[in-house]
Amino acid sequence: MNAVKQRRTTIRGAFTKRANNLEDLLLSELSDVKFDEIEVTLEQLSVKFKQLKECDDQVLDLLQQEKCSQDIYEKEYLSCEKYEDRFIALKTKWNHVLPSEILKAWERSRFASHPEITGKNDLDSLIKFLKHEVESELRIKLARNTFTSEKLSKRNSDRYEGKNSIPTATELLSSHKHTYSKNNLRILKGTKLVSFVRDCIRHKVVRIVLQIRCL
Repeated sequence: MNAVKQRRTTIRGAFTKRANNLEDLLLSELSDVKFDEIEVTLEQLSVKFKQLKECDDQVLDLLQQEKCSQDIYEKEYLSCEKYEDRFIALKTKWNHVLPSEILKAWERSRFASHPEITGKNDLDSLIKFLKHEVESELRIKLARNTFTSEKLSKRNSDRYEGKNSIPTATELLSSHKHTYSKNNLRILKGTKLVSFVRDCIRHKVVRIVLQIRCL
C-alpha cells in the first residue's frame, strides 16, 4: 500500500505540473498560442492521467481488501475524483477554446509555410496536398480526442456507388491489394479531380499516406 501511494504521489505532482502548463496555454491569446506545445502537453497529460488512474484503482482495491471503514474509503475516493474532475475540465476547455476550424487553419498554415513540400507540377502538388490533408486530419483528431479512447465511426463505403464510371477516392484507396501510380490519378480532371480531393478528405482515408509514399 505505501509503495503504491508513494508512486502515486510522484505521478500526481507530474500531472499537476502539466495541467498547470496546459491551463496557462489555454488562457493565452490565440495569436500567442504555440499549438505544437499544446499538442505535446496534451499527450503528456494524457499519459500521466492514465498512470494516475491505475495507481488510484490499485489503492482503492487494496483498501477494500483491508476492509477499511466507509469513511476512509470515501475520503480516498474523493481524493482520486478531484484529479479526474480536473482532467475532464481541461478536456472540455480545450474543445471549446480550440475548435476544429482553428486547428485546420493552423495545419494549413504549416503546410503553406514550408515551400519544400510544393511539387514541380500540379499532379505532384495534388499528391503532396492529399498526403498533408490526411495527416493533418489525423493530428487534429488526436488533439481533440487525446483524453478519450473513442473509436472512429464507420464510414459508408458505398456512398457514391453507381453514380459514374470514374473511380472514387474510396475505391482507389481502400484496398490493401492495389497500389496506384500517378497514371491512375491522371484520369481525374476538372471537377472530377476536385471531387476526388474532397472525397479523400471527407473519408479521411488513412491508407492514402502509405500509398502516396510508394509514388
